[in-house]
Amino acid sequence: MEEIELNDNSEQSWQAEAEVGDSTMKKEIADNTAKQQRGRPFRRGESGNPFGRPKGSLNKATRLAQALIDDNAEELTQSYLIEASKGDAKAIRWMLDRVIPPKREERMCVELPKLEAAGDLPGFMTALVMAMRNGEITSSQLETALKLVAIAERVFRQGDVERRVVELERRVADLPMTFDPMQM
Repeated sequence: MEEIELNDNSEQSWQAEAEVGDSTMKKEIADNTAKQQRGRPFRRGESGNPFGRPKGSLNKATRLAQALIDDNAEELTQSYLIEASKGDAKAIRWMLDRVIPPKREERMCVELPKLEAAGDLPGFMTALVMAMRNGEITSSQLETALKLVAIAERVFRQGDVERRVVELERRVADLPMTFDPMQM
């Protein structure tokens, strides 16, 4: 590239020479990379990473933030503890959320009748309702159990439909295979 002389007389000539120099430089760069340019690198609808970003992978900012928190965890906890002792409601809530784990549902320990066929459903549901009434299970546990009963009902119904189809196919197979168009 040429050196540009600066003289006080013509600022315009300097700008013109700079523009010419820039365009030549751009042209040289474009010529150097012309062999590397391929146009659209992938077909439409496809990418260079067909499986996408792995689940659970963290970006750089998140990893940096976690590292900062991990390095300063003790100081952060102490500052929240001090603020909570002063009566700061947000600090108290933060401390309780971390110190006391959220309550999980308790296991359901109830004696229930067997559920082996669609005919067992009414007795099973009655036993569930009575268990809730007696305080053996909570209403949310009853709700979960009734959802499972509804699924069981659909399974029994599907099995019944399949059994009926098999029976009908057997009966049709036993019929004589004579066809007389005049009988229609």
